[in-house]
Amino acid sequence: MEVTISRHATKRIKSRMDIPKKATLRQFSRALDRGIKQSDAKGNLRKYLASIALKEERPHSVVVYNSYVFIYGYSEGIPMLITVIPLPSNLQREVKYYKN
Repeated sequence: MEVTISRHATKRIKSRMDIPKKATLRQFSRALDRGIKQSDAKGNLRKYLASIALKEERPHSVVVYNSYVFIYGYSEGIPMLITVIPLPSNLQREVKYYKN
């Protein structure tokens, strides 16, 4: 799967997830394949993801993977990672009930 990563997202992944630059593409691809999408989420997790997705003027797509929320959009039909934020601790318990 072809994906792109913004410079901002590369910095955020490095600082928040502490993984090298080379692994960012692989991590984002795995998040898209194995992560929990907003449409699959339920309850408080779904509400939280909806609030993040609609925060900006243009709605973005979000996916949860490895206790992080990956926020991405599409550039010329290709997914482009915008930023990564940690999932709040009260929602991490809910994520355990989803099977990847």
